[in-house]
Amino acid sequence: MMKRSCWAGIVFLMVFSFSSSGAQAQEPVTEIIRRGIVKVIRAVDLKIQRMQNETLWLQNAQKALENTLSKTRLEEITGWVTKQRDLYQDYYDQLWRVKSAISLYAEIRELTRKQLRIVQAYKVAWAGVRKDQHFTVQELVYISDTYTGMLKQCLNNLQQVQSLVQSFTLEMTDGQRMGMISNIADDIDRNYSDLKAFNVRNVQISLSRARDEQELEVVRMIYGL
Repeated sequence: MMKRSCWAGIVFLMVFSFSSSGAQAQEPVTEIIRRGIVKVIRAVDLKIQRMQNETLWLQNAQKALENTLSKTRLEEITGWVTKQRDLYQDYYDQLWRVKSAISLYAEIRELTRKQLRIVQAYKVAWAGVRKDQHFTVQELVYISDTYTGMLKQCLNNLQQVQSLVQSFTLEMTDGQRMGMISNIADDIDRNYSDLKAFNVRNVQISLSRARDEQELEVVRMIYGL
């Protein structure tokens, strides 16, 4: 009985030590990812605001051209159109490009917000696992390694989003950018789906190991069930 109590104490210390060191190692990583995502969201929001202002200016310029045309005498219309057609077309083309860019930036903003939700979901899940008494040391190591792999994928997705934002200064078509957005979105959705499935698996394991109603209630409280 004495040996069993000593062994239980050693296991508890190992779990506590692992949970503390694992959390200390991973929490700075999640904070770095979170700050990076927030930074991208702010940058994208700023670009959208600037483009919306540019759209308003272009629309006002377009209206001014149309008003000038409507006031021009009938005999001067043909000559005026010939002279101003290129300028008018430039305004129209630029307006179309800006509106297209706003749409793309909105897609990017949604990607970064999805990524932020993944990081927040991870932090909640990992905090719950650390409080749970139903996992062995080996299982906690496995859970930690799995979460670490997911965090690495989060970092990779964040780098892809940052590259996508920078692509607006490079020679790249809207079609190519939309292709990048689609690929990143698929990666983020897959990562989020994997995270939720893994969390559900861990909760089910913990519930199955609860020995009585009191332990079941503790598990429900830990995971907000």
